[in-house]
Amino acid sequence: MLRKSKQRVEPLEAPYADDTAAALQALGPPIALFRVLARRPQRARGIAGWGRYYLSRDVALTLRHRELVIDRTTALCGADYEWAVHVAYFRQKAALSEAQLLSLASGSHHDPCWTDVADRAVLQAVDDLHRTHDLGDTSWADLVRAVGEDGAIDVMLLCGWYHAISFVVRGLRLPLEPGTTALIDAASTAFPASEPPPTRASPRLPAHFSGAGSDQIWSAVDIRIRRLRRAALKQGLRLRKIPERSSMYWQYGPHMLVDAHRDWMVGVEHERHR
Repeated sequence: MLRKSKQRVEPLEAPYADDTAAALQALGPPIALFRVLARRPQRARGIAGWGRYYLSRDVALTLRHRELVIDRTTALCGADYEWAVHVAYFRQKAALSEAQLLSLASGSHHDPCWTDVADRAVLQAVDDLHRTHDLGDTSWADLVRAVGEDGAIDVMLLCGWYHAISFVVRGLRLPLEPGTTALIDAASTAFPASEPPPTRASPRLPAHFSGAGSDQIWSAVDIRIRRLRRAALKQGLRLRKIPERSSMYWQYGPHMLVDAHRDWMVGVEHERHR
């Protein structure tokens, strides 16, 4: 999740010089990220060339699979800004349900909302690439069956590129674009009181959440718990007591709460305050 601090680099504002205006037009809508990139028109033109392939029909992936890769990667990186932009622009075109959005933000490809084998293979590959920077033989074989060899190459390149974009939007402290929804808000409002969130078996606590450096990880976790609780309380949901750390289950990193939504993200009891 984007830290609450001052934006570090100001985006360009109109009126633009001719070369800047041309570079911005090549990038797309004049969102804040593009107006930062266009501070150097040469950089903007280079990035636009990448986008002309990966955000077009030329890419060896369906639009849905492309957006699954982008949404999951930016969620794993905690890049609220880029997540929110893609959900706002492409959610309907990618036919993503509320349950699938919540799962992309804070769940797993094992969640019951993922009924298509190809969707699950793409998400498994994204998770593996984020966690291990590699694809094992099984993940590779599943991915190739789902999207083909060229599609698998594009999945890996998209993952890498959107890690880079996530680094930029987080490092710049870019605020959300108007009308877009942050990861935490998506996770906290995706399910009404009458509709429980998806559930699944809890993974075991991995070794990198204990030992050297674990205090920093748990500090980030504690901050996210408090934010999730505040968001849920704003929705009028009654929450159970936060479980002890020993009973929390994690898998991917400090930005991804794998099993927490079942216990307290949107309120286990789904009961409004009286």
